[in-house]
Amino acid sequence: MPAQMRQYIISADREGGKLLLQAEPDRIRDAVSYWLESSKTSKYIIAGDSMESMVAEKGGLFLTSATLNAGGGLVRSDDPKSYSDVVEARVQRKDAGSLLGVEADFPQTLKDVGFGAKNYSEEAITSDILTWVENNQERVTLGYGPDHPLDDIKPLAVGSSYVPREDRNIVDNFSEWLGTIVKTTAISSNEHAFYVDENNNCIGVISGGRSSVKYPSSKPGETSISAHTHPTIKSLAFPSETDLKTNAFRCTEDSVEMIALANAHTNFILSGDATSDDRPDGATANYPYTEVPVVLIKQDKAETEREVQQHHSNQADKIKVMLDQQLQHKRRGIDSVEDQLGEAALNFLESQFDKAVMLRDRLVEENKGVEGLNDVGLEEMTKFTLEQEPLAL
Repeated sequence: MPAQMRQYIISADREGGKLLLQAEPDRIRDAVSYWLESSKTSKYIIAGDSMESMVAEKGGLFLTSATLNAGGGLVRSDDPKSYSDVVEARVQRKDAGSLLGVEADFPQTLKDVGFGAKNYSEEAITSDILTWVENNQERVTLGYGPDHPLDDIKPLAVGSSYVPREDRNIVDNFSEWLGTIVKTTAISSNEHAFYVDENNNCIGVISGGRSSVKYPSSKPGETSISAHTHPTIKSLAFPSETDLKTNAFRCTEDSVEMIALANAHTNFILSGDATSDDRPDGATANYPYTEVPVVLIKQDKAETEREVQQHHSNQADKIKVMLDQQLQHKRRGIDSVEDQLGEAALNFLESQFDKAVMLRDRLVEENKGVEGLNDVGLEEMTKFTLEQEPLAL
């Protein structure tokens, strides 16, 4: 007899807040936990409030609960307060599958300041969690929430024995991911990212703004690869304090953080960019880069503060070379499109390049690069090692 297809939803008791489904209980728990920290919760709370989830496991019972941090926001001026266990989910394995139960309990004081039928509504949030679980088999079975993009870019995952910092060809091996976030950045001039999580899966492409990109929730200390772009001509591929702190918090000791210098600019257009026909002649040029620099950051724990400072000081000359190479790369690109641009557009492009030169001087001549590494390194007792490789587009 041919094997029958597994049934995802076996049974549902919506009034009782329960679903019986075919998925691993810890993955169901994680998916609900990520849902509670996602943008989905915004309709159930008011401006200034936020949800934070905690997970646990007790004797085969997989738990997640949400704490609501309320008050002190845009709408209410009262002192911030925290309310624990406003939403709770329990998952345990049953003979037919895994049983998920969801309950919510918002204090009456919160309901009294709500502005709509769904604000602080137990029935609404419980129903929507169950509906989302029913309709998102792929995400739930993988343990992800609604904010985790799952793009079809190779590699989709890495092996459990893969060690990023031992991969000498890591830029080439992840070139499809890196190329995608660079090209997407070049079109939008906004930062983009991807990462490899605790399940060894590649998560992305994640969209951000001009100066930051927010990663979806993940388990601290378990991300093995984390990569994002620094978007514009005035940018340099050098880690900011936020980059370093995020890396130290999210990543394993064997991780590699990558920063790709996208060299995006509103005067550059990629082939096939639909908006190019709307721009006047002389205002734009074809994107001139066939490769971009990628900075690799690795981290190691240190025994003493002196060890941290000495390690970063030893990289001062290397940092100078890396940043000068980035400036030379930008310069060649701008020079190559000079005959495509009108005077005003070229002058604006040059002004952005001048800002990159000023940033380089702060990082090198004023020693802000080494100081920035030390600031975070001493706080985390971590040594950061930087390298640079080209990415062919």
